[in-house]
Amino acid sequence: MSYEYVKPLAIGRAWLENYRSLYGQSVFEMDRAIAATPKHADQIDLTHGDTRAFVPPDSAFKDFTKAVKDNTEAYSAYRGSSTVRELIAPRISKLLSVEVDPMSELIITPGSQGALFSALSAFVGPGTIVAFPSVEYFMNERIVSYLGGQSIRIPAKINSDGYIEIDEQELEAAHKSGASVLVFSNPNNPTGGIYSREVCQKLANWAKKYDISVIADQLYCRLIYDKRDYTNIASLPGMKNQTITLLGPSKTESMSGYRVGVALAQSQIINSMESILSMTSLRTAGYAQHALTHWLAEEDGWLEERILQHQEIRDYLVQGLATIPGISIFKPGGSSYIFPSMSETTSINGNNYENDFIFTQDLKKAGILVSPGYQSGIAGRGHFRINFSQNFELIKTSVARIQKLVKND
Repeated sequence: MSYEYVKPLAIGRAWLENYRSLYGQSVFEMDRAIAATPKHADQIDLTHGDTRAFVPPDSAFKDFTKAVKDNTEAYSAYRGSSTVRELIAPRISKLLSVEVDPMSELIITPGSQGALFSALSAFVGPGTIVAFPSVEYFMNERIVSYLGGQSIRIPAKINSDGYIEIDEQELEAAHKSGASVLVFSNPNNPTGGIYSREVCQKLANWAKKYDISVIADQLYCRLIYDKRDYTNIASLPGMKNQTITLLGPSKTESMSGYRVGVALAQSQIINSMESILSMTSLRTAGYAQHALTHWLAEEDGWLEERILQHQEIRDYLVQGLATIPGISIFKPGGSSYIFPSMSETTSINGNNYENDFIFTQDLKKAGILVSPGYQSGIAGRGHFRINFSQNFELIKTSVARIQKLVKND
């Protein structure tokens, strides 16, 4: 008898079969189809930031190589090197306006993805209902489904100023649907929208009223444009104890290759996350942890320059895409993402781009790889995501290619 592999039910759930009713395929099948779509000879990948265009701070490599040469802490505690945690905790406290105990309230993870998986695993089991805003980071729903939980979406809209708005009635509806966990990113991935202090307070009031656990992905909290204020929900009165904050140097600091992230939470939650981490990876790579030695302590002017560089690219990209009939777009207040709608556009071959899966395939053939809207939730249908942390000249070329595809030049 020949061996036949049968995938576990958990893997099947993570493929999100429920999208088949709208797209005719599961999320996994659409992702595979896009990956199999032939590449353009001169492909431009806008699905993630280009760490060659925006390089990590010099200190990261120096600190990493020093740890390697000194053979420093190859085997740290599961929750991370105590030396590194003691170094970064005061800086994180200053950044987020909340006190952090480096020994009991902080864990270093294999990237912020490791922090997200560990945080969700600490709360989600079969039947747990987790609430997300309309569109959110594409892995959230997959992880919840893998763990046996259920996802519900809270309708959210973005105003013309780039701020996210949520109605209190929608929060009440989420509670009535049984939600016990809220996950949201601020700035939002994929839209770049920001949660104002007022909206963060609204979420906090709701969470405290119903004992909702909050997982706040704040990976882009340093990349904020137009001198906007930023609110860390855990800093609001009464919220530290029930908030898990996810951070890391992968985005603003371009350190994704080091695969290090950080999570902050009360000690009992950190203990649970450490237990999960010990099973999935034991610990974050020992030498890579030391790349955090000077994180949040860059040279004067480094962060300001990086923000201005991204802001310039953002403005060009938004202006260029806004000239295309049928595309609607707003200027994001943070992150390196834009999330245009092209649902009213058609291509030279007559495809209706209300279907973002088809648009993504056509655009890949035209030389641009973007993230389709469906990856961020069913409400993402008819949208696509661009990460504009790129070489400026490639962004200009990308705008021209999109214009050519959609405007039928």
